[in-house]
Amino acid sequence: MPHPLETATDLTETPWARAACRRFEHPAMATMFELYVFGPNARQADHAAVAAFELIDHLEEELSYFVRSSDVARINRLGAGQSLRVGLATMDCLELARRVYDWTAGAFDPTVGALLSGRHHWNQEPPHAPDNELDNADLPVHVGMDLIEISRERMAVGVLTDHVSIDLGGIGKGYALDQAAALLRDWGVKSAMLSAGRSTMLPIGLPPGGAAWRMRVIDPRDERTELAVFDVTNQAVSVSAASAGEPHILDPATGDAAP
Repeated sequence: MPHPLETATDLTETPWARAACRRFEHPAMATMFELYVFGPNARQADHAAVAAFELIDHLEEELSYFVRSSDVARINRLGAGQSLRVGLATMDCLELARRVYDWTAGAFDPTVGALLSGRHHWNQEPPHAPDNELDNADLPVHVGMDLIEISRERMAVGVLTDHVSIDLGGIGKGYALDQAAALLRDWGVKSAMLSAGRSTMLPIGLPPGGAAWRMRVIDPRDERTELAVFDVTNQAVSVSAASAGEPHILDPATGDAAP
C-alpha cells in the first residue's frame, strides 16, 4: 500500500530537491525511518545520521511491544496491583498518551493497540484467562488509560486490573523522531526532514531556498490522487489510513475497525 503522506523533498521539481542533500534510511519499529539532511557538510551529515539511527534503535528496545525485554512488554505482563520501574522514554510516552487520552475523551487510547492484527480480542467483560503472555493471542484485554497508574516521582508504572496491554505504536515513533531531531540539532544540522514510514514527517528548520516544507497527502487506494497539499513550518504532520487487510484505526468503545 502506498504511504499516505509524502514530502516534497521527493519531488524533482522543487527548489530544494536540487540542493546538496544526503538521504539515509534505517529499518526500526516495524517501519522504515528516513532522513534527508541538506547542507554542504557530507561528513557531518553521515555522522549525525548514524547517531540518530543508533538512538532510534535504543528507543525501540525500550518502547517496542514486540521486544520481550522492553518496558512495554514487561508492563503487559503485569497483573492487577503490580508495578515496575521504567525508563525515561517510556515515562515520557505514557504521560503524553495519558494527556491525549484525556483531551480526546478516550478516543486516543494506546491500550487498544494490542487489538491490532488479531493479537488480542476486545471484550468489555472481565476475562477469565490464566495468563497475559504476549504470545497468547486468544486472550481478551481490558482497555482504557484509566487502568494504568503512572508515577513520575517513582519512575514506575502499574496496572489496576489483569489483562491490560499497551502498544505505543505511532506515539512511540513520533517520540523517536522528536528525540532524533533534537540530536541532529546538537550535531549542527540546520535543515532536514525526518520520516517514520512516510506517515509521520518532522522537519528541522526550512528547506534550502524555501519558506516552508510542501507536503502532500495521497489516497492510499490510488497513489495518483492527492487528497491535500499544504505547507508546513515548525510542526510535524502525521496521518493514518485504514485498510481491509490490516486495520490501523480502532474504536476504543467497541474494538471495531474504522470504516
